[in-house]
Amino acid sequence: MTDTLLDAPARVSQHALRHRAGGTDSRSGAPMRDRLTIATLMGVASRHASRREVAFEDAAAEVRHAAGGRPDLLGEAAGVFVAMGRADAAAWYANAAAHLCIAADGDPEVARGQVDAVAARLSAPRRGVAGGPPVPDQVGRPGGGAMSAVRVGSGTRAGAVSRT
Repeated sequence: MTDTLLDAPARVSQHALRHRAGGTDSRSGAPMRDRLTIATLMGVASRHASRREVAFEDAAAEVRHAAGGRPDLLGEAAGVFVAMGRADAAAWYANAAAHLCIAADGDPEVARGQVDAVAARLSAPRRGVAGGPPVPDQVGRPGGGAMSAVRVGSGTRAGAVSRT
């Protein structure tokens, strides 16, 4: 994804600035209500972005509504989508979802700020249960899930499973 999406002039409303203050979640620093709103609007944007036939203006309006008209949250979601698209080619819908968030009046400045932070989290090695050592995937790189370390053993009875 190109950065031209985030080259639009930044618009920060007083409404957005008011909502940045308040009680926060200790893990992310964001208010819990904001985190739930972002999850909802990202789901709506992903759903529309993954469709072939979509009325762009209607989709942007629905994303804007899911965000409660908050440009800061729309910008944050756009930044997450941009980082996802850069980190994983399988996230093919991320470019379209980021465009939807910006078209729904998302704040490009907030989006730019999110890209590097989210990209760093996405590139960090995944850990095992309870923060243990990295779990190897099928090719021995950190990042696979717990089930990727299980294979059917050769020379064992049918259906037997061995750990690698």
